[in-house]
Amino acid sequence: MKRFGKNIILLAPPGAGKGTVSSRIHEHFYLKHVSTGDIMRSHVKEKNEVGLSVDAALKEGKLVSDELVMDVFLEHLSTMDFQDCEGLLLDGVPRTIKQAYSVQEIFDPKLVVNMNVPFSEIVSRLSKRLVHKRSGRVYNLDFSPPKVTGKDDITGEDLELRADDQPEVVLKRLNDFKKITHPLLDYYDTLGILRVFTGTETNVLWPHIYSAIARIITPRLSLEEGSTAII
Repeated sequence: MKRFGKNIILLAPPGAGKGTVSSRIHEHFYLKHVSTGDIMRSHVKEKNEVGLSVDAALKEGKLVSDELVMDVFLEHLSTMDFQDCEGLLLDGVPRTIKQAYSVQEIFDPKLVVNMNVPFSEIVSRLSKRLVHKRSGRVYNLDFSPPKVTGKDDITGEDLELRADDQPEVVLKRLNDFKKITHPLLDYYDTLGILRVFTGTETNVLWPHIYSAIARIITPRLSLEEGSTAII
């Protein structure tokens, strides 16, 4: 199978700002962002055979099998357009050491970016995220608060904290993530391709992540350019 050029893996605990960083990487580099989370959610929404298997596993608190993850991931890649693409930004895969061996064999990643955000910061951050259940609109009490406390700007209806954003639930997810990814970090550290970026603010981490990737892939935009530029 084609290796898709210079591939990069993005690892980060839930709530660490991975979505923001992945969009910035995609904007500044010729990398195609591939998220297994997005792929799986699409299957669940379609309620097809894969989606039903994924949904059943999640409801039981289990991981989706390594075989199913890789099969669905590779099948999705076969449908994508890779014109003007220097490589892939792998988001959500690998999640286990077995997946890591498969990814290494097929994609030969050149860099693993690990966003090391303190768990206390993530719990605090997510506890300030409120949603309007009917529309899906999201507010943050620090960065994008509603005009009226606890009320949706458009409908005036109540906002709520998502069940999976409750502090005790978030902490469990974070600890599960740590347990699962620890072997991955050891593996990629041994290969010499792991870079760890520690901090509490995405805007502080981003220039260092940009610089690390720029050593491997020529950027299409400078750090000061683009819709996400930090001035």
